[in-house]
Amino acid sequence: MVWGLTYCGASCGCMVSALGVLTLLGAGRAEDPCRNGAFEELFEALQSHYVECRQAGLNATCLPTRVSHPLVGLASNIVEVEAEAAQAGGNSLVDSPCLSGLVAALAVYAQPLGHTVRGQWAARMAFTLAGRGCWPTVGFKSGDWPVSYHEILEVALNAEAWHEHGAAAEYERPPRHVMPPPFIHVLTATTDQSSHFGSKNLSPNADVTSNSMQPRRVHILSTGHHASYPAAVFSMWRALLKEYDFELEDHSFDTRYCELAGSCSVDERFAWLGDHLRSTVVETCGGLYLKGFENIDAMAEELFALIGGAKGLASQADVLLCTHPPYSCRLFWPFVLRLDKPLLGFFGGTLEAHVPREGMKTWLHDFRDMAQHPRIQFAAISPFLAEKMRYQSHTDIPAARGFGFHLLAQGATYLPTRMNQVLLWKNSHECMDNQMDFDKLLVSLANGAAQEPDGVFLQFRHLRDLRVSGEASYSSILSFRAVVFTPYEILLMTFYELYHVAIPLFVPRIELGAFFAYRGPVTYPHCDMVLQREIVEGHDGSRTSAPYSPFVRDRATDRLAWLEAYSDWYRFPHLQRFSSLVELLTGLIRLDVQAVSAAMRQETEGALVEAAAFWRSAFVKVLDGPETRD
Repeated sequence: MVWGLTYCGASCGCMVSALGVLTLLGAGRAEDPCRNGAFEELFEALQSHYVECRQAGLNATCLPTRVSHPLVGLASNIVEVEAEAAQAGGNSLVDSPCLSGLVAALAVYAQPLGHTVRGQWAARMAFTLAGRGCWPTVGFKSGDWPVSYHEILEVALNAEAWHEHGAAAEYERPPRHVMPPPFIHVLTATTDQSSHFGSKNLSPNADVTSNSMQPRRVHILSTGHHASYPAAVFSMWRALLKEYDFELEDHSFDTRYCELAGSCSVDERFAWLGDHLRSTVVETCGGLYLKGFENIDAMAEELFALIGGAKGLASQADVLLCTHPPYSCRLFWPFVLRLDKPLLGFFGGTLEAHVPREGMKTWLHDFRDMAQHPRIQFAAISPFLAEKMRYQSHTDIPAARGFGFHLLAQGATYLPTRMNQVLLWKNSHECMDNQMDFDKLLVSLANGAAQEPDGVFLQFRHLRDLRVSGEASYSSILSFRAVVFTPYEILLMTFYELYHVAIPLFVPRIELGAFFAYRGPVTYPHCDMVLQREIVEGHDGSRTSAPYSPFVRDRATDRLAWLEAYSDWYRFPHLQRFSSLVELLTGLIRLDVQAVSAAMRQETEGALVEAAAFWRSAFVKVLDGPETRD
């Protein structure tokens, strides 16, 4: 399937050719379910048809366009039988004994029937099932299922265009709707912005320095369930904003990342929050049962009673900080309202994370009120996450990227002493692991390339193997030639960390990445509740809403629109992109390590200026506003 995102089960031995087509290995064909019965008949017919198509020079797509074509009849038989078998057994189509053949059949069936309900269903299923593999398995093998992922993507996009535009999509697919530009490094408007800044003649983006030669002391009190986020943002503030003397008092209540950051809280006034979260299961509005906060209003009141007194920890803090999950920011809301405490939030997780069904609507309203309060400034690490929050709450949340200053503070730097080794980053647990196929193909291609004149022999290591051998330190990671990501999530903190220490990064092109990137928690359907725009008072309509939903996982159009507009995987410059393993290997061999790394460093330096201006303005906003208490 396309550019390698496929899996047909261990018995099928799926591979993908350099042209991006699924291949069956020769061993054990007699027992291979992909080569028996109806699947074998379709396979042989497709092979013959594609050979003729390629010889005729029709390289855009070889999928038949007429319903009367014999291939469509063969594909229809497989699709109907597999669908009936799945329904009768209470299974899903992903349980097919020959998933690769089923995806090919779905694509063949959907191509001429995209204008029908059944054809649109088949196109959607082909797109969904084609992305089940963990790794892009593109390479050189004969005996392939000659249906590419590119064709599957086009079938899905065409079917979705038919569904949306009707007959207007018959001859040409209408262009996608325009997405609003991302909201980056811009402060959120407050409910009373003029009074907030007017008394001190400040604008939200003012560059204010202290009247004193001494840095202004700012004591930050933080809590949350992911200690790496406060550590990261604190390191960034300390490096960028020299006019402040920052002190961080972090009481993170997770039991994993806090050990890495050295901030595990032993203070009973905070530890109980983690005990509650780890022991409480809530039902999300999406019907899932996950760990969460059961009654966060009462928890906020209890925390206020513990640390909100005249001599409490909150009284000693100049700024409160919340990070992950965003829902934990609700714990600090009473401190803002009653004590006029400034609050900053830096998010790498979704609004719906850890929120019970019965609390989601209230939380969206609370989040909106908090975001527009003059003592509060929120920001998300990725435009995708920021725009998703805006989609849900109808309030602007800026994106402010992370930089990994905590790595630099540890002395981490890109020093490629393993010039012939490439690191393969970890993948999601929400996919069928075809790593064995992927590794075999990559090694085969690398061995072949090494035999060429002036060839370079490259070795590949998986992150999981480094962890097993105890070699997964950042200094070790930064000694590789490059890192290859197969993005299984919209945003990964590690991506920002590695980008800003300037190690070359390879990622799939967006047409391939669209099959992978919706496996993580940012897009996982915990809850798709949004505030109804017409009932939100004071809604600022200056920015148009996104015409596609971030909650739609099974539509290629929506995925491409959001990834292209808001994902830093496709917004950042100097990333090395590939659509096949051949292109990946070629790029790795031809990589000018010094030039690419230097370009990444230069881009980072420019981004640091923008980030510093934003966070400086954010501190001015929350610290230097007028008193809001009665």
